[in-house]
Amino acid sequence: MCAASVTATRTSGAQVKPASTIRLCQQGLVHHVHLNRPADAPGLQADLQVALTRDRHRMEKELIAAEQAPDAAQALGEAIGTLLAQ
Repeated sequence: MCAASVTATRTSGAQVKPASTIRLCQQGLVHHVHLNRPADAPGLQADLQVALTRDRHRMEKELIAAEQAPDAAQALGEAIGTLLAQ
């Protein structure tokens, strides 16, 4: 299957289209496609805020999982530390 006319629209309204058709192979698998935000698009602050909120929610979920699985807490803490250092 191919996705020919995909447009990614961010919270700010910035849009990006892939340069070529995206091929989706192997039915039943999850496919991730990374489309870079146009550098000259307005509304960068709004898009960064959405990304920050999403990352915080993901970290909260990971912390809850770590509390439920004490053996994984140290590894998770190191992963979060790495994420926050970036």
